[in-house]
Amino acid sequence: MKKITLLFALLLSLAMASTVSAQTTLSTPTVKSAFGVTTTGLTANWTALPALSGATGYDVKIYDASNTLVSTHNASGETTATLAITGLTLAKSTPYSYTVTAIGDGGVLYNNSAATVKSIPFYIQTDNKVVFRYAVADTARLFIDMKSASGASGATDIYELTESGGAYTYVTTNSNNIVLTKNTTVRAAAGLAARPIIKLNSTATGSSTTNIFYTATLGLTLRFDGLEFDGVNPGVGGYQPMAIYDSSTGASNIQLYITNCYFHDFKAASGNGAIRLNGVSSSQLLDIQGSTFNAIGGRSIYLNNGSAGTTTVVLKNNTFSNSVTLATNRNNVIYNNNGNSGTVTIDHCTFYKVADATVTNGVIRTSGTNGTITIKNSTFV
Repeated sequence: MKKITLLFALLLSLAMASTVSAQTTLSTPTVKSAFGVTTTGLTANWTALPALSGATGYDVKIYDASNTLVSTHNASGETTATLAITGLTLAKSTPYSYTVTAIGDGGVLYNNSAATVKSIPFYIQTDNKVVFRYAVADTARLFIDMKSASGASGATDIYELTESGGAYTYVTTNSNNIVLTKNTTVRAAAGLAARPIIKLNSTATGSSTTNIFYTATLGLTLRFDGLEFDGVNPGVGGYQPMAIYDSSTGASNIQLYITNCYFHDFKAASGNGAIRLNGVSSSQLLDIQGSTFNAIGGRSIYLNNGSAGTTTVVLKNNTFSNSVTLATNRNNVIYNNNGNSGTVTIDHCTFYKVADATVTNGVIRTSGTNGTITIKNSTFV
């Protein structure tokens, strides 16, 4: 009897060891940004594990900025990759984020995965606009979110960069890259010691119009606030490196507001502007205040509306400087082309190494009928 008991115990021990050795910890999913954020709900997103992975579902845990768990939600299904969450009470102006965990079978064969890193933080302003927040480590996610979210273009209203002096580098080999198709604000988070840097790093050559932000969508309002735009190393040859570019008839009625920004080193043989408004018809608005343009190597601003278009330009409290005097065909602060009949108002601006305030090769170079040009309270050094 004792031998039988010992044999049974041995077999049981072997069975238990076999069960333990067969347990597998599930792989960790990849968290994505939320979309459809409101004060009462959101849709969480992640990259699901593949079929036959052993997952039975996913837990989504929402945290506030102090890392306090707000709520937990479950999505069933091995390949489920999204969960619409309702019934929340999210305070305005308070950042939230979430993690995702793949759920096993209670440890029979599969243990739960580790939780993902937290999602991009998000919060809701008092005006109900949704803000997503990005550190430099989130750069790839930032540019993906600007392009699309759940099949719709543009993940949110406001993209807020949180890293003081951090370089959010966009690497590209071609043209027209981060395509904006909805009203968009990109801004520095409040209280940073230095501007976040959005950097264009391109190996494009020839006549490619390499740019960071591009749109061909009618009637957008775009805002950039508290940022540094660095166009250094944008390839070789006749390329056209730009920070912001709109193009074609579809880009008409663009309203572009730039505040407290710094543009530098957008250099090219073609010299077609760090900022180019290229809509062919209707109206454009360009409002730049408290900003600096340095070492652009060509036109800082290129206005290229057709004869039916008008552009209103307001430049206030800005500085334009270069390492050489701007005095050649393409080296103008503003190139106002193709019969544009709008208005340009320059107020309290400083121009270093700009030849003169004429409409030939100084501040503004014009072509055709160009409406009203007013320069006041400004200094030429």
